[in-house]
Amino acid sequence: MNHKLRFFIIFLSAIFSNLFSQEDSDSLFFSELEEKLLQKYKLCTGDSLPSRKALLKWKSDISLITESQEYPELVKMYATETGLNPIDVHPCQIINWSIQRLRDKEETAVLLEQSKREILKKRADSLYLHQELSKNPAKPYQFENIPFGISKKGFMVLAGQFRNLTDEGNSIIVDSILLGSVVLKGAFHFDKNGLLTQYELESETAPLDSLDSWIRPQADSMAVYMQRKIGRPADHSYRVGRFDITQGRLAILKLWAFSEASVYAGLATSNYRYYAKLIVQAKSKSNEMQKDTVH
Repeated sequence: MNHKLRFFIIFLSAIFSNLFSQEDSDSLFFSELEEKLLQKYKLCTGDSLPSRKALLKWKSDISLITESQEYPELVKMYATETGLNPIDVHPCQIINWSIQRLRDKEETAVLLEQSKREILKKRADSLYLHQELSKNPAKPYQFENIPFGISKKGFMVLAGQFRNLTDEGNSIIVDSILLGSVVLKGAFHFDKNGLLTQYELESETAPLDSLDSWIRPQADSMAVYMQRKIGRPADHSYRVGRFDITQGRLAILKLWAFSEASVYAGLATSNYRYYAKLIVQAKSKSNEMQKDTVH
């Protein structure tokens, strides 16, 4: 479509958008000629009760368009693209078709541009992740496909599988993570350089009378989950009594030790509520591994 015809169609659209802006309180007494004109008006606009002033303005606008130099080219385009004979339709149908065609083209252009941006972003994310993952090889204790040492940006790309992420600066909180049939809360922590150094999974809390019947089994499930991931039993196992569980520290049930990380499964308490917890933490000089950092 040439620019001149495109401008013409935009002009048509502007005219048609103002067809209903004229109001007239005159009574509608139509002559035979006006009745025929009204039928055509209804066909073209869907409006059955125009004022006389609006009806005459519509007729004038249609005449202005059909008498223009560009209209024959518009008719030719209509016949070519629709396969219909222009003689069989009212000029307003040709005009409406051209306006809708322009709108469709513009909407398609917008969608194509959005798709292009999304594709380019995915390519950039993929390249970035490739670089990130090549620097941070996978370990058996990592959470799914997210290795320690990955940047916060890389984490957010990989964490697209999660819902309800909350960015708390040095931590990303995940409201719900499905571990088998158990729904857990997750927390992923980043150091001052913005690199992932620790993650925690914890169950819902429960009162003391549910500690043995509900909380301990969930801690055992976490330990079994990690044992399967790592591929070996825990390096150390501990018996934890009721009074061994104190606020601010994880009471460790199972421990796996690696040269670059430690894995803990255990029990914790906060405000007289108990919960099961898994902590996986990269080793550093300043970290106190068994501390419960969420509560």
